[in-house]
Amino acid sequence: MVNRERYTKDAHAILDLQYHFMWKTKYSYNVLNGNIALRLRDLIKEMCAVQGILVVKGTDLIMCMIKAPSDLSPAKMAQYLKGRTAHTLIKRIFGT
Repeated sequence: MVNRERYTKDAHAILDLQYHFMWKTKYSYNVLNGNIALRLRDLIKEMCAVQGILVVKGTDLIMCMIKAPSDLSPAKMAQYLKGRTAHTLIKRIFGT
């Protein structure tokens, strides 16, 4: 039996677009842990809710599988999510 709620209906298409995003720091520094990792997870959930993106699965604190509408390209989603989270975290940590 097919789960029909899984698919998104558009005007001329039926879609199930899911993307895997991963956050990684420059030179793989281990700074996304503790309170910073928890804040990053909350920021991702908040921003996804605003853009109409559903977080399907978060395997750990810096990787997630998301389901998005067809009008958002993967590049724009990554630009929005990674840019906003970095800006907000740096502003909170350094207070600039």
